[in-house]
Amino acid sequence: MNQVLYHLISEKKLTISLLHSSIYPPPFLIKIQISAQLISKNSFHMCNLMLLFLTMVKSFITLILKIISMKKRIMVDMSATLIHHGHIRLLKQAKEMGHVVVALTTDDEIKTKKGYTSELSYEERKEVLESIRYVDEVVPCNWLIDNDFLIEHNIDLLVHGCDNVNHIPEEKLVIFPRTEGVSSSELRERVLDSLVSMNLNGKKGPSDKIAHMLINTIKSEFKLD
Repeated sequence: MNQVLYHLISEKKLTISLLHSSIYPPPFLIKIQISAQLISKNSFHMCNLMLLFLTMVKSFITLILKIISMKKRIMVDMSATLIHHGHIRLLKQAKEMGHVVVALTTDDEIKTKKGYTSELSYEERKEVLESIRYVDEVVPCNWLIDNDFLIEHNIDLLVHGCDNVNHIPEEKLVIFPRTEGVSSSELRERVLDSLVSMNLNGKKGPSDKIAHMLINTIKSEFKLD
């Protein structure tokens, strides 16, 4: 609820406060304090002009807040251990729907659920995501999120790829197709192939066969996702 509070302070000071108590994130208070001589007709005239100005400011702020509140808060949950163009496309689609909040999986959750330490730490992944123009906020999350988590962060909709396993009410879930041909696990395979190319430098022979055999063994026997 918006309100403008005007009151006189006994020691010849006029305090004018503009309070908006329903904005989120947290409330804010704009407070202007005017030192005055003994209240006279002229000073009252000045005060009336000031009050009129503040009323106009209040109306402007209220309008801006209404515009902001009309924007839906869209959550995209991800680990983003190796950020690629598939992530960017999903974030771009989410941004077209409103204010984007990325729920980013913590390091401990990745270690527990996936069994490895992420190539980039949570803070490093967060820094990368915050630099993307489609992202407005980044918050930490567990491997899976639920409706309580959405409520906690004032989220209207969760955007996810078609592999979603979060237990979210259907009316709050928007599914987009995954970008074909790219994933964090595929990027790791590409890194292995690159290592072979870097070290063999086009040479053919036993070393080439051994290297490819080792890489193929790693791809088939080791977990890369």
